[in-house]
Amino acid sequence: MDNLMAFVKQQNENQKEISITFTHVLAHAIAWGMYKQRRDIGRITLGAFRRSKKLGVTVLVDVEGGTDLVPVTVWDAHKMTLIELAKYM
Repeated sequence: MDNLMAFVKQQNENQKEISITFTHVLAHAIAWGMYKQRRDIGRITLGAFRRSKKLGVTVLVDVEGGTDLVPVTVWDAHKMTLIELAKYM
């Protein structure tokens, strides 16, 4: 946890356009994990397994200062940088 806190602090010091949070880092890590296991992600249709062409990560995002959470699905987040993912979310 200390390493994660130091990483987030370093990312926020290096750039000022958006504030990186733990949620952004974890969503990016989950996207990379799904990408590494992509051969096992898909659907069974008519008895045959079909791999998913796009991988999506759904994250609950804070709206209006914490009064509501909205689910946001980010498709192919493993192709984005951490800053691009944070901007999208």
